[in-house]
Amino acid sequence: MSFNLLNFNTPHRVGDRIRFSSVGIKVITEYFSREFDDTLGILDFAPADPSVINYFSDFNYTYFASSNLRSTLLALNERQTQESGNRAADQFLNALPSLKNHKGSQHLNLILVWDMFNYLDRKHIIDIMAMLSPMCKKGALVYSFVWLTEKMPSMPGEFTLEFPDLIEYQFKTFDTTQTLITTTQSIVSLMPCFRPHRMLATENGILEIALEFYELVDPPDPNIVPANHLTGVFR
Repeated sequence: MSFNLLNFNTPHRVGDRIRFSSVGIKVITEYFSREFDDTLGILDFAPADPSVINYFSDFNYTYFASSNLRSTLLALNERQTQESGNRAADQFLNALPSLKNHKGSQHLNLILVWDMFNYLDRKHIIDIMAMLSPMCKKGALVYSFVWLTEKMPSMPGEFTLEFPDLIEYQFKTFDTTQTLITTTQSIVSLMPCFRPHRMLATENGILEIALEFYELVDPPDPNIVPANHLTGVFR
């Protein structure tokens, strides 16, 4: 499958930015707008962005984000991945002290992963999501943006939100690398506490995924890789 930056959910591209109507974000907004009167706990894998904060301003919410969380997660893949299974989760919490204070309590309703799963080792995803799952309230959603094309940008992009459901994606590089996630099942299987809420494919093999927290179960064995599910750094 070819990698075509111009064909992205029939968006409008200007320079290094692509704007598109996101069905995933619309689903999330409608989901939490239906009789939701609790405090919305939002965890953002990306640095805090004013557009995201403003987008959810109609909700009573708590927002967890850190300027160095993304760089901390990317640095995990630069080290040997044979280290202790808890290392990724520990590094995650150390980079996000405000969330660390809530460890052990159900506090999260929405986890905005954006495109970060594309750049993390499968062992790190398993470990991080196993750590976050007990913090999730029943029905919490994980939003992820997954490249299913043969090639993907070699580093994560930056996202901004606009009403009613627009995402602006900024490429940080036009260099490409081999896509790491080979099937939708390969990412879902790493988070058995969650089940698909919506999966929304775009025209060029790009997928918006909303996963719903269902129940706590044991995480998968990170040393067992399902056949034909994962490639690249997902070893």
